[in-house]
Amino acid sequence: MTQGTTNQKLPRNICKSPSLADYYKDTSYLIPAHEPAIQNDCSRLSSPTQDEVTSHLVPPEATACYDNFTSNNTPIFYPNQPEWDPTINRYPSEPPTYETRKLRVKRYIEELLKAVNAKLGQFQERYQVQYERQYVKKQAYNHTNNYQQELNKVYVEGFIQASLQFLGQKYNQIDIHSVNISQIQEYIQAKMQQHDQIECQSQSQRYMLQYIEEFVQQHIQLCTHDQTEQDICSKIEQSQCAEITGLQPSSSNQPSSFDQLRTLQDQVELERSKMQLIKIMQLEEECAKKARDERERIYQEHIEQEIEFANRIQLESANQEILVYERVIRHTNTYKDLALKYIKLARKEEDRINQAKVELFCIEEEIEKQRYAYQELIRSVDDSQRCLEEKKEELERFRKTKANEEQLYVERIKQAKAELESTSQAIDELEKNHRDRMLKAKAEHEYINRAKVELKRIEKECLEPISNRKNVKKNTVRHDQHESGNNSDEEYTPTCTETESIVNSPNNNDNQLIVNTQNTSSSKINNLLQDKDSPLVVANLKNLVPQILDKLDEESKKHLAQYLPKPDLNEHGDISEDFLTRGNPVFYDSATTWQSLLSVGSFNPQRKRKHQEVDSRFKDDQYEEYYGEKIEKSRKKLKGKRRQ
Repeated sequence: MTQGTTNQKLPRNICKSPSLADYYKDTSYLIPAHEPAIQNDCSRLSSPTQDEVTSHLVPPEATACYDNFTSNNTPIFYPNQPEWDPTINRYPSEPPTYETRKLRVKRYIEELLKAVNAKLGQFQERYQVQYERQYVKKQAYNHTNNYQQELNKVYVEGFIQASLQFLGQKYNQIDIHSVNISQIQEYIQAKMQQHDQIECQSQSQRYMLQYIEEFVQQHIQLCTHDQTEQDICSKIEQSQCAEITGLQPSSSNQPSSFDQLRTLQDQVELERSKMQLIKIMQLEEECAKKARDERERIYQEHIEQEIEFANRIQLESANQEILVYERVIRHTNTYKDLALKYIKLARKEEDRINQAKVELFCIEEEIEKQRYAYQELIRSVDDSQRCLEEKKEELERFRKTKANEEQLYVERIKQAKAELESTSQAIDELEKNHRDRMLKAKAEHEYINRAKVELKRIEKECLEPISNRKNVKKNTVRHDQHESGNNSDEEYTPTCTETESIVNSPNNNDNQLIVNTQNTSSSKINNLLQDKDSPLVVANLKNLVPQILDKLDEESKKHLAQYLPKPDLNEHGDISEDFLTRGNPVFYDSATTWQSLLSVGSFNPQRKRKHQEVDSRFKDDQYEEYYGEKIEKSRKKLKGKRRQ
């Protein structure tokens, strides 16, 4: 038998009278608040007959509580059900505790007493019977106490019997009929007094089951102890009989038999002392039992006297009590059907509450799922925020690097602009010089043509048949031509087309250069960089310059690198590989110009220079212009790499 069955089913099976059973059966449900529809049903009810009154007896406490309900329009509450909470206008979801149920039972009894007092006041006004009011009040209180005591007593006895059956099946040693239930009740009552407060009925059941099991274990120990004592006594008697019969007058066995007899006597004395102690304990228990029986007898006599006194009082006022009960029963039975309807509605309300609890549980599960989803979303948002912060840091670093690069680009652009301005100024100066030279060349060309025409005319006039005369004239003409040639060498400078024709002639290859150098090795050329007959005039400098640079040492290369601009140098300040492989077109254009000037003899120290002529530097304006173009190309390459 489980705890739940003892808590719920025992009181219903114990109740003998139908009215009391129905009353306790109905207390497991709540009666809802008063409704107008149910109140209309009350008006249709007919008055009960005498058979219905006698067959359905209801206690006066229930009628008084129901009168309070119909008068104040408030719901009835029962001890085992939750109480109506007017603040939230519904029943609380949690079950009531033991203390709340205890207080509610007390309040329930107080309300019953108040209802009885109200009824007795009405009876006093109608019939002027003061004794009847006191008796009914006392009787109602006695009824409630008697009902509670009987229920508790029967419940405890049933619980003890069920637990004894359970423990008998558990230990397989105990005889249920040999255990005294009254002793168990006294043992439980003494143990339960040790507890100051018990929260609920299930806890009291656990304590009762624990104490019953302790009592049963003690009983088993006593039974086993008695059994062992009996077995020991029987064994000792058997051994004594066997030794007495087995003794012989032989001299060899005398000391051993004497020792055995002494040990046996000691054991017998020990067992006798134990038996005496057990008998003393049993006598003490019997004395205590007699004292308890005497107290119970005195208590029963006192109770019998009180019962006789109560019976005399009851016999004196039996007629008045019957009248009171008949009126109360008539009053309560008229509302019996309505109470049943209320009970049905309460059951429906309970089913609806259970369904709402199930729905609430489902909603809580959905809320938990949503909470888990929100937590996952929060984690993902946190991860995205971390990623955004990292991206922001990377973006800040990229912005800083970009700002530094832009600053470098701005500085380079400024430098390029300054160099571009200087190159543009140099180009303008070169154009001016070129125009002046072209004008001078045209004037000199016209002068030469006029001189030729004049010479031809002079030749025609001066021709004479005398050979000597002719020779003299020829010598004078040659002398004039030679002077005019010297003047033209001093004043005339070749144009770009003439220099290109000189450089691009079929004799300007490396093989021709080697042949010319071999042929002119015996000539009177003292300086390759000044004489107009130098082999460098027709040499291919694009192939010759890298070969010469490869044969030079590092110091000479670094010395030559000082004369080149930055685009033709690497990070360490040396000549770059691009300059050696692909070459710089501006550099070689200036080299061809130098070759053309060398072929004319512009670098000869014996040549008379004009005051207007100025030495041009190696890094001329065209070279600076090429430098600006190279910067633009490098900038475009950087932009393409960033886009990728």
